[in-house]
Amino acid sequence: MLLRAGTPLLLLLTLSLAACGGEADNTATETPALPSIELRELPPGDTCEFGGVEVRSGIDANNDALIDASELESAYPLCNGADGQDGTNGQNGQDGTNGQDGTNGQDGTNGQDGESGRTLTFEKIPVAPGEVCASGGNLFVFGYDEDDDGSLSEDEIVDSVEVCDGDDGNDGNDGNELLVQTSTLPTGSSDCPTGGVQVIFGYDTTGDSVIDQVSSTDALCYGEEGPQGPAGEDAGGAMLYDGNNQPLGLIIGSTAGQISVLTSTGYRVSLTWNGNFTKPVSTLEYSAAGCSGTRYLSFFNMPNLQVWGRTVFHDPFTGDLLIATDISPDGLVSPSTNTITSYLENNGTCTTIPAEGSPNAPLTVVSPATIGLPSTIVGPLSVQ
Repeated sequence: MLLRAGTPLLLLLTLSLAACGGEADNTATETPALPSIELRELPPGDTCEFGGVEVRSGIDANNDALIDASELESAYPLCNGADGQDGTNGQNGQDGTNGQDGTNGQDGTNGQDGESGRTLTFEKIPVAPGEVCASGGNLFVFGYDEDDDGSLSEDEIVDSVEVCDGDDGNDGNDGNELLVQTSTLPTGSSDCPTGGVQVIFGYDTTGDSVIDQVSSTDALCYGEEGPQGPAGEDAGGAMLYDGNNQPLGLIIGSTAGQISVLTSTGYRVSLTWNGNFTKPVSTLEYSAAGCSGTRYLSFFNMPNLQVWGRTVFHDPFTGDLLIATDISPDGLVSPSTNTITSYLENNGTCTTIPAEGSPNAPLTVVSPATIGLPSTIVGPLSVQ
């Protein structure tokens, strides 16, 4: 296989934590900054219309058990559900006798309001070094404080997850970097029937910012729909619009250079703020010379690459929108070995090579309407 450059993996919605060891000496050392996760309650507002919890991660440099703005690496909101729908109307009165119109029956009484949605809360419990966490860590428990006593009793806890500190490096070497990766669990998934977020904790042992040693996987599920009650307003959230004020989707991540949205049909699309499609998370490969023929998403030199199956890719040579055809049961793109003769370089040019087998995933063309996008995207983009 010819060596060639590939585009680095772009981890979106990825939380990055680091655990470091220091060189041993005979002097006292300062307490190291540890990777931490903080959950903050979100009041009702633009981010979560009905309130919720923000998962914040970063290196707690001052060891105050809080992720300050200067320490924040990533944040992810978990929002409470909306109120239930209105109760049904009462039945109409009986018609009058034939020949004369009967009097109108009385309106039925309104259905009772549904109960208010519960607010998810959490507690952080230190974990001493031992069998669960060799170097210690924290246990995060999630639940609903039904008796409002300010703490979660055993029967109020609905989920928990241990976050272990990384092991110290040997002989003065830095320890492996602890990474956190998140992905959306769709409604109807085996782990979360009502949908939710999958959180993968693991270590980067090769220094390429990719989890190649998974330590634990957990699913944070959305709550079930509340009991029937008054109709709530439309769900809020930050939406992305193009220069023609056409909606593009719900914002799920952004940087200074690009922004990612979940479209109305459930696809993930990444764009620059000028309205152009970004480069794929990996390079594109082609079955024919000159970057033509069947197109593939490359997994060359990236055996641990994980890509959500509803991610949209853009072919810069044809302008086509592409999605993967082979999706595994866990919702990720599933690669196989296929013959290629050309590939997309990082600088946007095409390189032709002798035919060879390569690990990749076949792609197929989809229309903007299928993706849930307008036929033409006009920049600049704006958030509303």
